[in-house]
Amino acid sequence: MARMKNGPYGPIVGKLGNTVGYIRLGQPVIRMIKHPATKPATPKQEAARARLRLVSGYIKTINYFTNISFKPFSRNFIGKTAQNMAISANLHSAVAGEYPDYVLDGSKLILSRGGMPLPEQCTVELAGENLRFSWLGGEEIGFPYSTEQVMMLAYFPESGRSVYLAGGARRTAGEDFLALQAGFNDTGTAETYVEAYIAFVSNDRTAVSDSLYLGPVALI
Repeated sequence: MARMKNGPYGPIVGKLGNTVGYIRLGQPVIRMIKHPATKPATPKQEAARARLRLVSGYIKTINYFTNISFKPFSRNFIGKTAQNMAISANLHSAVAGEYPDYVLDGSKLILSRGGMPLPEQCTVELAGENLRFSWLGGEEIGFPYSTEQVMMLAYFPESGRSVYLAGGARRTAGEDFLALQAGFNDTGTAETYVEAYIAFVSNDRTAVSDSLYLGPVALI
């Protein structure tokens, strides 16, 4: 049974006829109750669902990272979460191939979105069992840029997994290292390469930069 919060003119919470009301992200929402579909999905619908499963499945594996890297951007949209925005950003740009053989295009993944500027000369290289990320740093960088932290992520296309650090060294440091923890692909052979990405986040987590794709790095 539905109830009215905050008096007779407040938002509906609960079931009322064929609708249901609830509070999401502080906003009242009323939606129709879904009923099982009676018509088979069209090829276009099946393709769209496959793209969504692929992208949302991957974003789910890095949701701690994207909860930080898309949070400031999501505040521009009522009722949208960081995960909503991360999925939306990649749904069309980062999917390659033809249905049903969709794959993620690592070169087009968007892992952070924001207006904070990136430092210059961002690079990555293999350093033993780590990735060394570097950028133009220096103690002369003034506040508040000096307090920003690097965000690093490595995506292994052959296994679909990722490793990341959502709050690393300060911008002044000019470098940081990400432990790779390399593993094996679906055939049981060693992973041969990794895709690398960098972004920066403010000390209070209220601002981020766009992510920057630094390219594939060979592991063997």
